[in-house]
Amino acid sequence: MPLDRIDVEYFIVKRKLYENTDFPQKRIQKFIPANGKPSINKVIRRLEHFMDECYDEEGNIISHDYEKCHPKSKCKAYNKCKDL
Repeated sequence: MPLDRIDVEYFIVKRKLYENTDFPQKRIQKFIPANGKPSINKVIRRLEHFMDECYDEEGNIISHDYEKCHPKSKCKAYNKCKDL
């Protein structure tokens, strides 16, 4: 099946609605993620990066020791990886 013929949609069902809100709330919402060519290419690049970092050529898991990030610096680490 060609990727351009696949449409992805998520239905978000809320269990609890908040009281006294400024805007009306919906119990069921529909979310359609970006599915253009740049978005698809970005996901594929990130998946390939993950596979290269986690598995060797034979498919064995590569063990890494990662430094723990300070809670306030997580956004910086995420933004660095987000550009892949």
